[in-house]
Amino acid sequence: MDSLYIKNIEIVKSVLLIAVPYLLLGALFGKLFSEAGGASLGSTLMAIFTFAGTSQFVALEYLKSDYIILFVIIFVINVRHIAYVLDCRKEIGDNGVASIYLCLTMTDENYSLLKIFKQKKIIPSTKQLCLMFFCTHCFWIVGCYLGTLIASDITLKGVDFILISLFGIILTNSLLDLR
Repeated sequence: MDSLYIKNIEIVKSVLLIAVPYLLLGALFGKLFSEAGGASLGSTLMAIFTFAGTSQFVALEYLKSDYIILFVIIFVINVRHIAYVLDCRKEIGDNGVASIYLCLTMTDENYSLLKIFKQKKIIPSTKQLCLMFFCTHCFWIVGCYLGTLIASDITLKGVDFILISLFGIILTNSLLDLR
């Protein structure tokens, strides 16, 4: 394998960077979903088919109102993902189902990891990208599911720091790689 291609250990490290915040934020969503009267299955299905943290939190607020308003709000929130996909066309490629999956599971965090890889001049294969995106998606799903199961045991105190710390970790990792 060419030295430009990423090693699997880099994929594992990258996924672990995202795992804890996704589990915690997913659990927070699951708790709020449960408090809004939703069941574990609903939270899990939403995590599987939506996989957009901000949109899922917004949907909780507008789910019982006009669906057109909900659609417009979620579209506006997620329009940045179109830019991410357009910027990563080369990395995503045109490999049919794999490329479609990568486009649909592109998150802020996955995009950041792709930019870090590009900065290091390493190229993950489509198979490695699919594995990485699939793993981050699974962490989100598990977090959402667990949040509904242990909703009464989760406190919201200090949870607002999770997302900030995730971006801090990604930024620090990126800056350290510049050395």
